[in-house]
Amino acid sequence: RVVRYLKRWKDVRFSSRGNAAPPGIALTVAAHRHFMAEFFRDGRPNDVEALIGVVSGIIDSFAVRGLAWFLLGGPSHKVRIELPVEPFSNLCERMTPRHMQRFYDELVWLLETLQAVRKGRSEAKACERLQKVFGADFPLPAD
Repeated sequence: RVVRYLKRWKDVRFSSRGNAAPPGIALTVAAHRHFMAEFFRDGRPNDVEALIGVVSGIIDSFAVRGLAWFLLGGPSHKVRIELPVEPFSNLCERMTPRHMQRFYDELVWLLETLQAVRKGRSEAKACERLQKVFGADFPLPAD
């Protein structure tokens, strides 16, 4: 489910044209690498916590570019997500530095939104926030 959440987020937040969006296979590989199952006390899966863990892991895998990039005002974050089998290629190699920076910024926004959902007390407010992440067809709670 976490992979589906990430791919839906990608579809909502990025253009499908060009290489601006992170490749779906890169999100799948990153989710596999950083996934840790989370559960509520009653044993039900806690997808929000699991997604927070994956998004945090992806953010932590970004590297900051050198000082020259920073001083020139260029994008400062880059990521390498490798295919886990031969040829072990970088799945994000077609993304430009600006695309990688946008990917990073959107992940930070996603993480902040998920953390706000986790802390919130209102199911309706949480669903409204998640609609901004996953699109207008994300369900709202029944009255």
